[in-house]
Amino acid sequence: MRSRREVVRDQKIALFFAVMIVLSAVFFSCLFKAVSTQAASTKRSFKYYTSVQVQPGDTLWGIAGTYISEDEQNMTDYIEEIRRLNRLPDDTIHAGAYLTVPYLSSQKIE
Repeated sequence: MRSRREVVRDQKIALFFAVMIVLSAVFFSCLFKAVSTQAASTKRSFKYYTSVQVQPGDTLWGIAGTYISEDEQNMTDYIEEIRRLNRLPDDTIHAGAYLTVPYLSSQKIE
């Protein structure tokens, strides 16, 4: 039969390992949350609008190519948005006219 001292010692060792397991779980949980939060919120895009004067020889596709960003939808959808904003029935634009053009700007979030 084991002595009371050995039983108490074994209980302390078991308690120590239980506390270490809980602390490790909390540490890794916090670490994982911090890393995933940082990765998810490092960059945020905001949509802005600018006015562009159409120059001779400009096309809607050319202007769209200048202002579209990597985060933007595809070119066809982007041109459709420009047409909708400016109430253009087709892709025809005229020199001297002004177009409202959307663009995205990214801001780093810390």
